[in-house]
Amino acid sequence: MHALVLRVSRLPRLVRPTQSSSPLLLRLHSTNTLNRTTAAPQPIAATFVSDTEPDEYLRLIFDDHHIWQFHRRPEHPTPLNFFQSHNSSHPVPPKVTGLFNNPDLATPRGFERAANKALCRARLIVERICRAPQNGDAEMRRVVKNLDRLSDTLCSVIDMAEFIRNTHPDREILEASNRAFEELCSYMNILNTDTSMHEVLVQVLATPTLTSTFTPEEHATALTFLRDFQKSGIHLPASQRSIFVTLSDRILSLGRDFTSANPRAVSHARVPPSRLEGVGSAFLKSVVRDDGFAYVSTTPYESTMVLKYAKDAEVRKEVYKAANSATDKSIGVLEDLVRARGELAKLVGKKSYAEVFLQDKMAKGPGMCVTIAISLYVWGYVEGLNMKHGACLLAQFHFFFSQFTTENVQTFLHTLLDHHLPKSRSDLLLLQQTKQRVQQLSFLPTINAWDRDFYINIYATSARPNTRLAPISPYFSLGSVMQGLSRLFHHLYGVRLEPAQTHRGETWHEDVRKLDVICERDGSIGTIYCDLFSRPRKMSNSAHYTVRTSRRVDDDDEAGDLLHGSPPSFFSHGSPPSFFSHGEPVTVEGAGRSIPSRPGRHQSPVVVLTCDFPPTSPTSPTLLNLHEVETLFHEMGHAMHSMLGRTDFHNLAGTRCATDFVELPSILMEHFVHHPHVLALFARHHATREPLPPALLARHVAQDRLFRALDSHAQILMALVDQHYHSADVLKPDFSAVGVWSRLQDSFGTVPNVPGTAWPTQFGHLFGYGAGYYSYLFDHALARRIWKKCFERDPLDRTMGERFRAEVVGWGGSRDAWKCVAGVLGGEDAEVLMGGDERAMKRVGEWGVESY
Repeated sequence: MHALVLRVSRLPRLVRPTQSSSPLLLRLHSTNTLNRTTAAPQPIAATFVSDTEPDEYLRLIFDDHHIWQFHRRPEHPTPLNFFQSHNSSHPVPPKVTGLFNNPDLATPRGFERAANKALCRARLIVERICRAPQNGDAEMRRVVKNLDRLSDTLCSVIDMAEFIRNTHPDREILEASNRAFEELCSYMNILNTDTSMHEVLVQVLATPTLTSTFTPEEHATALTFLRDFQKSGIHLPASQRSIFVTLSDRILSLGRDFTSANPRAVSHARVPPSRLEGVGSAFLKSVVRDDGFAYVSTTPYESTMVLKYAKDAEVRKEVYKAANSATDKSIGVLEDLVRARGELAKLVGKKSYAEVFLQDKMAKGPGMCVTIAISLYVWGYVEGLNMKHGACLLAQFHFFFSQFTTENVQTFLHTLLDHHLPKSRSDLLLLQQTKQRVQQLSFLPTINAWDRDFYINIYATSARPNTRLAPISPYFSLGSVMQGLSRLFHHLYGVRLEPAQTHRGETWHEDVRKLDVICERDGSIGTIYCDLFSRPRKMSNSAHYTVRTSRRVDDDDEAGDLLHGSPPSFFSHGSPPSFFSHGEPVTVEGAGRSIPSRPGRHQSPVVVLTCDFPPTSPTSPTLLNLHEVETLFHEMGHAMHSMLGRTDFHNLAGTRCATDFVELPSILMEHFVHHPHVLALFARHHATREPLPPALLARHVAQDRLFRALDSHAQILMALVDQHYHSADVLKPDFSAVGVWSRLQDSFGTVPNVPGTAWPTQFGHLFGYGAGYYSYLFDHALARRIWKKCFERDPLDRTMGERFRAEVVGWGGSRDAWKCVAGVLGGEDAEVLMGGDERAMKRVGEWGVESY
């Protein structure tokens, strides 16, 4: 999505393809594996953590059903014998409010009111910006600030509605939030092509007496808005700008269809039970119906059970093809989506959507190209050239500039592919030898897509024929993991997580926990809502949602909006509505706090983490496998980026940074999961509180290391198909999404393509991360390097934690990402990376993405 005023608020987790969801691709991870390490396990410290520890209550609100029910009653204080909180020494008075403490959002109709509030305020700010030249230098000096306020005003509703429409269990509220989201996004697309605001911004940037007083953050914010205007075709004639808005709205609608519908053409595979030998009696009983046949669902759980355990290869093939089938409609939606993006790119003078997407990312190419292009653009305005001529100059530089963007991504991906190909072939040979042995063949057989999980399981089982791998999940109760995260953040950054109570109506489900984030230096710095448990109709993927970013608010000058932005006829009743005195459209506990480390008052960031863990029962806590622990660490990495990335401007705060940089802090967090010093903070048996035995960890690590290269190879292929789907080829008459996928599998895959399948219709990241899926691999490589150089020896080192905070997460999006990475790595790496060019991309590809 192109947006003057909108950045990505939802950060979905990397796709971990299983055999049922990806035709190439990976093994089905067992519930007790996915613990990766590159070093031999060290003993885990056996320091016992007393139940009187201050953070014990944090563990209990996630692990103890009865404590949680007590905590949910706002008329009671938090039990002080468990937890001393900055806000829990007195009872919280009963109060009824709306979602996120916004009274408007107590009913579905409130979303319309919230949207109307945002629109009214936004229109005032737009008018104020457009009138700035006639109102003197003081108003011109505020243009960048007011553009950022405009962004925050709209995003405070858009981001909240984006989350609610994907998560809320009430259908009426879900639909109301979706209407608010679409209405404001449509208005935002109109603003993206507003020539009056654009001309004022260019005039500001062309006035040295103004720009000489800009802070670095202010300058970065101004350039962000300028680039967003350019990407939205601001130089186009009015009729074409209108087409841009229409195309943008269509892409939004197609994306919703693509991610919300079930794309499979077959819902079940009908199989005689006698042909399901190997799957286990309990599973078999669960899928057999009254007619005597087994009906295997094509959704992941049941299909992967068959692909992993069923001995009959023909049954596995049938289930595989069904699980990866697609309707003509779902294929059509995918093709319409990528074509619409291709048409939008062509409209703004680009050869492909990938060029549009990549131009402000780390893969953009030499930073000097951006500087020169922007300088020439502003120069054209200063010299009095009309917008058409100025746009021609810019287009010439964009043509040169775009060559670097797409070539850099291809360089990175193919370097990575070359790096991993020998390991992938070695893993594939092991599977071929296993199949040869089981079938007693005289030759090495082909491994088909439906063979992958089956022979991986056989190989893993044969490596430990007489032993059963004990589960590791009893050592990872959800509460213990949350407690461990808080302790880790305290070691690294001096930050901890504290349970907070909620008012009635503040959350969308009774299982949602609210945490305050407390910094030993700055006090309360933000809020995290944790929606971690599965429930009917809830999306199953894990994600981080930004509801509100940090920004400075004491210098907003809201009264100036009425003074400079409202014509006499603006309000139909002659006076502004009373809600203009209420501050932000979405209010979460206050209009700004003082932060000792920054001047002024700042609104605190608010985020939501969603996962799909089994709910806590009255008798047992939720126990996580290692993959789920990694997932929680990953999402908390995003959350901490949002908390620590404090800037004066909404558009640069937290995770509002380059897409191929935003995953770095979260992927780095996954490395911490497996280090003995970190595990010593929280990995204890939920019943006995005994620490995790090192030998058990080592066995799980050894099993998980099997066939890891195939995982990496699969991710590279997914990034390649994403690039192809956003290339110029999509506008060719013979473009076929299924055809592209098939050719890539035949050229680069580890197993043959399966005709009649269309897995990409299930690849939801094609919408949210279109042309940017390479970012996960790119940030994996960066995170691996940072881990090895900075944290592997001592992951609890405060000095390194503060260095990572100062060089990376503390900047949000206000610093060039290459400089951030170079700053934390230092040395010869920094010299290469500072160029941000093809050489830098190749160097990152050479590091590889082997994890942990």
